[in-house]
Amino acid sequence: MRRTYRLKPQRSAIHSILQGLSAVTWFIVLVASVSIALTLKSGTILAVQTASMVPVFSPGDALVISTSPKVYSVGDIVSYRSRLDQRQLVSHRIVAINEKDSQLVTKGDDLKQPDPPIRNWDVAGKVIYIIPKAGYILNFVYSWWGLVLTVYLPAVFVLFFEVRQVNHKVNNTYSVKHSRKRIIVTA
Repeated sequence: MRRTYRLKPQRSAIHSILQGLSAVTWFIVLVASVSIALTLKSGTILAVQTASMVPVFSPGDALVISTSPKVYSVGDIVSYRSRLDQRQLVSHRIVAINEKDSQLVTKGDDLKQPDPPIRNWDVAGKVIYIIPKAGYILNFVYSWWGLVLTVYLPAVFVLFFEVRQVNHKVNNTYSVKHSRKRIIVTA
């Protein structure tokens, strides 16, 4: 009785590392996809930088901001452009509304003094979801290293393996087909 066994090629350490990098890349793509889906559905997503709203949310959390509601009430947590730096968004709770002047008074839950009044149209949106610890991922992805590791490095790997695969197929087309090694065991 003859049995034929094919030798399985050994996986190299590089192959294992690439599988790990692929898993990490897919995880980051998943997080980015969820982030984009929430953004498209609701408005925008922000990473919390300060502790002014502890215990509601903490630094490192992510906030999903809905840009559609333009009517706000006392107790809502809203994000608005800072008067000191228009590039920064501040997310605090509304503590008073002056409807005559269309102004809102906000205050961080962990702060003693309220913020200076803001105009209703300065509000970027209302906080609708809080995602604990997801802000750390956002901060990393928006950093220089995050860009390198989540965009450039995977692109280089994909390009390298695609070129390698094309080269391998071209070489196999013009070369003689190699026979597979077989071990024949007789009983």
